[in-house]
Amino acid sequence: MALPTGFDTAADLLARTGEHRAFPVVAPLAPMLPLRGLERGRFYGVTGDASASLVYALVAAATADGAWCAFVDMPHAGLRAAHEHGVALQRVVCIDTDRSSSWGRVVGALTEGIDIIVVRDPVCSAADARRVASRVKAQGAVLIAHGNLSGFPVDAQFTARTNSWSFGACATERTVRVTAEGRRMPGARGVTVLLPSAAGGVASV
Repeated sequence: MALPTGFDTAADLLARTGEHRAFPVVAPLAPMLPLRGLERGRFYGVTGDASASLVYALVAAATADGAWCAFVDMPHAGLRAAHEHGVALQRVVCIDTDRSSSWGRVVGALTEGIDIIVVRDPVCSAADARRVASRVKAQGAVLIAHGNLSGFPVDAQFTARTNSWSFGACATERTVRVTAEGRRMPGARGVTVLLPSAAGGVASV
């Protein structure tokens, strides 16, 4: 039954308000997220053998839309691969903390000017994790923990596992199953995507 003019469904309201509460993600990954994007003030974890590609895919649309992203303690970050996944490298900074006792202060400070912070194998005290979480929430940033989470608190966790590769003269496409679950997720969700697709970036299967 059609609604009278001027009335919204709950889904319409959530989509409209979510535009300001979440950073966009590429369309094939959006169905996994309640707001169809990375919700501000939240921690996300990314694991699995295709986790690096998934990280790039998650931040690509946001950086293209104007958001700034920091890769922390990722000396081997594949910036060329990130670019091929659609990441706007002109809005990316790379930071090395040497995993010292200043890790929490550095990451906390980044929230004041950086929208999305990606940290590799975070190792910090519970007190540091709480302080970082407080800064992330206060500033409306997003933190993505990539790799070994070691009990690091996350609101939602993505797992990206390779199903198969397609080959021509070289590897051209990879089919990946991406699942998401956690306290910010109303039940486990999953999508199967090409990551990367033959054209680069992400595509639905």
